[in-house]
Amino acid sequence: ASDTFKVLVFEDSPAGVEAALAAGMKVIALPDPHMSHSRYPGAHQILPELGAFVPSAWGLPAMNS
Repeated sequence: ASDTFKVLVFEDSPAGVEAALAAGMKVIALPDPHMSHSRYPGAHQILPELGAFVPSAWGLPAMNS
């Protein structure tokens, strides 16, 4: 059995988002600020920076600083 449903991928490239989606994984895109969000179709969430990630929104425990 595959555990891909338990994987949360952080990806900065459109190709990486596409690959993670094809593998059945959840994907959060962290695009270059100059790149259009339309280049990340299918991403489950698009964040401006990693610091904007809220683990509880994904059912995860808080990150330690």
